[in-house]
Amino acid sequence: GLVERVFSAQSAGAPSALEATYALSSPSNESSSLLTMEQVVKTAQGVTVMVSAEDGTGSGVAIHPDGLILTNSHVVGESNKVKVLLPNGKFYSGIVCWKSMTHDIAVIRILKDNLRIVQNAQRTDPALGEELLVAGFPLGSNVGSSLSVTQGIVSAVRTIPQAHESIRPGTYLQTDAAINPGNSGGPAFDMRGNMMGIATWGFNHTVAEGLSFILSINEIRRHLPQPSMLFG
Repeated sequence: GLVERVFSAQSAGAPSALEATYALSSPSNESSSLLTMEQVVKTAQGVTVMVSAEDGTGSGVAIHPDGLILTNSHVVGESNKVKVLLPNGKFYSGIVCWKSMTHDIAVIRILKDNLRIVQNAQRTDPALGEELLVAGFPLGSNVGSSLSVTQGIVSAVRTIPQAHESIRPGTYLQTDAAINPGNSGGPAFDMRGNMMGIATWGFNHTVAEGLSFILSINEIRRHLPQPSMLFG
């Protein structure tokens, strides 16, 4: 099964050839039809989940109908088991079946078939000024379990070549949309309902204002060990 292949890839190491050709081998799945903000919110509501681990709570997004959830590795931390709150209001036990601390990506599996998942994703980096929406659970269960959405624009596309303190290397979309503790791992969407990436980190307002970062979906594609993990 898929999960067994994931564990195999994790223990053996993801083949570099697979990582190099992933963007070419995975399906396009990019929508070009402009949606209303309400329609984009509805898309986010159907696929965004809350992830509760030993060290705290974050967000995630459903990416495969066999029960796979994408989030940040700093959300799951050292936990092997987590709790996942689905949009239907039900909690499911999950296992962390793969993670990369280097790239701040993790995949969780819950025992749920026919999971509603993200249908479309961007294939190229967005234009500066493009509108986006970030979904997640800021501050986690401390303020209830209702989904929160924030709106902003793509302020910059930044490539960070090497790790610096808690910042991992990779390509990020800088945005003025609010990203707070608990938002990490939640999806960002463009106004066509395409997933742009996952909310990853932001500066405290005492350091900088309106400076938050989304790990781009293309960066995520490059590092997942199995292409079939993403969007079924």
